[in-house]
Amino acid sequence: MRVLEERNGWVLVETEYAYPGWVRRAHLGGERDPDWLRPVADDPVEHARTLLDTRYEWGGMTCAGIDCSGLVHMAFRACGRLVPRDADQQEAAAERLSEADLRSGDLITYGPAAEADHIAFWVGGGRILHATGRDGVDRVVEEDEPMELRRRRRALVRLGAVVSGLLLLVAVVGCGSSGQTATSGERHTTSATTTAAAPKAGAAPAHQFPDFRIAMDEATDYLDPGLSDTTEGWGVMWNVYLPLLGYRHANGRSGAKLVPYLATSLPQISRDKRTYRLTLRKGLRYSNGQPVKASDFKKTVERDFLLDSAGAGFFRSIVGARVFAKRQKGRIRGIVVDDPTRTILIHLVAPQADFANVLASEFAAPVPASSPPADTSLNPLPATGPYAITSYRPRERIVEERNRYFDAALFHGNVPAGNPDRITWDIVPTATVALRRVVQKKDDWMGYYQIPSKRLVQVAQKYGDRLRTFMPPNLMYFFMNTRVPPFSSVKVRRAVNYAISRRWLKHLAGGLAHTTENILPLPYASFRPHSLYRHNLRKAIRLVRESGYRGRRVFVWNHDVAADRPFTAYLVTVLNRLGFHATEKVVTAGSYWTTIGDEKTRAQIGFADFVQDYPHPLDWFGLLDGQRITPTHNSNYANFDLGWANREIETLTRQPQLTPEVDSRWAAVDKKVMRLAPWAPFLNQEETDFFAERVDLGCYVNNVLYEFDYASICVKK
Repeated sequence: MRVLEERNGWVLVETEYAYPGWVRRAHLGGERDPDWLRPVADDPVEHARTLLDTRYEWGGMTCAGIDCSGLVHMAFRACGRLVPRDADQQEAAAERLSEADLRSGDLITYGPAAEADHIAFWVGGGRILHATGRDGVDRVVEEDEPMELRRRRRALVRLGAVVSGLLLLVAVVGCGSSGQTATSGERHTTSATTTAAAPKAGAAPAHQFPDFRIAMDEATDYLDPGLSDTTEGWGVMWNVYLPLLGYRHANGRSGAKLVPYLATSLPQISRDKRTYRLTLRKGLRYSNGQPVKASDFKKTVERDFLLDSAGAGFFRSIVGARVFAKRQKGRIRGIVVDDPTRTILIHLVAPQADFANVLASEFAAPVPASSPPADTSLNPLPATGPYAITSYRPRERIVEERNRYFDAALFHGNVPAGNPDRITWDIVPTATVALRRVVQKKDDWMGYYQIPSKRLVQVAQKYGDRLRTFMPPNLMYFFMNTRVPPFSSVKVRRAVNYAISRRWLKHLAGGLAHTTENILPLPYASFRPHSLYRHNLRKAIRLVRESGYRGRRVFVWNHDVAADRPFTAYLVTVLNRLGFHATEKVVTAGSYWTTIGDEKTRAQIGFADFVQDYPHPLDWFGLLDGQRITPTHNSNYANFDLGWANREIETLTRQPQLTPEVDSRWAAVDKKVMRLAPWAPFLNQEETDFFAERVDLGCYVNNVLYEFDYASICVKK
């Protein structure tokens, strides 16, 4: 445990699983009790049975009163096995099981999409042992699993010994100490420096402060601008790796406006819309002091292709790009650069309506020409933005510090100087932990986790002035691999769309969402809601029978993000009702997108979500463009590749503006593609930002692409 605060002889401590509590200062230290974890039982279930009929008491851990997770904790502890205290933590620490693997002593968790709110021992024969506070029971019981609980099942898990002993920390909090302890053994990956002088210090930002801390989820894929394709990765890197163009650091529609970042101005575009001319700003340097060159941009785009990046497809219209992608050698001849004049000329095969947006993506952010064609997440590349990543420990922490070579005056207000000197991203295992850390002032913002639905009303009532709700252009959907049976059959894909209840999926999401069966999201002018797939289970079953694939084995893919697991758990039940033999296949969040985007995986069906990379329909239909399919890092998880669809997408790519007529054509493509059902879209989700008390939300910026802007935030004086 670690000491967080000391006050009037009392000390606030936190266990390894972020479980806080106050103890008297005098009670810390001394000799460790050698018997504190001495086993007194062999079987957790048998020990739990000694507590049958004990009164249910929320927060209780004794025979005078106990709650569901307290029963699990104390039963394992009696066997000398220290496990987490709360149900959501117990679920997160456990091994996932299938129904076939379930045995007595395993656990079942229950609750909404956001997190587990109940846990029980499985004792076999359809029976559970648990502490329940429901009306008429209110005690520890062993009973047949109630139907109302079974409907709320989240996971079947096996909990081993998570901690074998207790590390007692005797902290001396002296005069001037914050009470916080430094973490030893942290990997520091500061970029190499050169002898170049740093720019002269100008006036400090008006709202400068030392440190901003973020409680972040575990879904970051990469911290390499050529590879990352997640909201988390881009959110971290937005103020680290600057593209030639970018978006205003502003709220609402203003945040979708393109402005020059590393370039001196927006591109000069030829009359035929096939040539873009840009010039780099003078005096730009990376965080290692090395000058930023025009040739770095050319090498960056070529590096995307060598990495087999998910963003490489954005550049396929550049002259020579397809040949380079195929041969993986030579140069892309359509990018012509001149370092002395800092100019960049880009020649396209045909007009590409979203190309300016492509130049504003992280995939287009220049990195040194010497950057290796391999993942550099653990040794972050030199930065061009106000911050540089100085440390990254996956599943633990990301640290950013000021880039001393960044001069905000060069950008004329388009890129902020940054208010915090240092940003620490504390990677935590659950939304509950993130919420607790923000409430307790250990972190300043709850990043990318959403407030658990069961706590949202309470948080809104108690901390409403620190809560913001918003809906970014996003989509949750089930992809179906059109190259792999049974989803190679359009009848099966349509059956899935008919069979799922989008209203129930909204319920699983906690209600903060809008149901949809469209590809494009609600805010787009090209959005036209269609009703191709009203819930019809009978029709779905008939289509599966007609397909000839009834009885096939199906693996349903998802990542181990607690809020998303209920969606595929539900999908498994739906597929089984349709006559398949379906089971879940869950991988870690950090490797999920890479895994399902690898053609060797042959992922049949699974969960996916998408938040726009830039505000244009092409960004969404790029996920269904057969010409962008790659062997690895493929984001067209459905492997949807039809000539007419590819041609229509390419035709619309050449339209210079989104006129009402063009919007109507995009809407028609949306409906026509969904008749072939490569996806089963179901929700556009609302999201929340929650802040600690010290944060001044007068500086709050939520960009339509990158969401919360940590560089612009302020704290109260």
